[in-house]
Amino acid sequence: MNLWRQGQEPSLWDVFRAWLRETAAKEPAEQPTETVPDDAVPVCHRCLTPNEPVAHFCSACGASIGLCNNYLPWEQIAAAGEVARSGVGREARFTPLRTLGYVLFGLVEYRLFAPLYFVQQFRNYRRQRRLPAAPPEEKSG
Repeated sequence: MNLWRQGQEPSLWDVFRAWLRETAAKEPAEQPTETVPDDAVPVCHRCLTPNEPVAHFCSACGASIGLCNNYLPWEQIAAAGEVARSGVGREARFTPLRTLGYVLFGLVEYRLFAPLYFVQQFRNYRRQRRLPAAPPEEKSG
């Protein structure tokens, strides 16, 4: 690849075109393919219950599990509600990154009603801080 012509420096466009030619000349690397066994069953991410491959919601806990739930209008509402409930539910785990995510979610999803969501979230956070930590379970040998 000789980009120097008659003593002139190559332009950025010349370098880009040469790079494209080199990239197109190389043979593409073989990509490993994932294979899914025929007997594989999708499970819920929350309760690990096996579900039908075409199910949109878990049959045991109701969590959104469909492949396209975030793209379908009514299922997207349920998926957003699941995220919102996870921020104000009793089992919510607060870390700095999750708290930031809940704040951004509240601002984007609720706009005008975001302060109400934040009040409930703060009450839940305080309630969790007051509760004593559960003692670790003993394993029987």
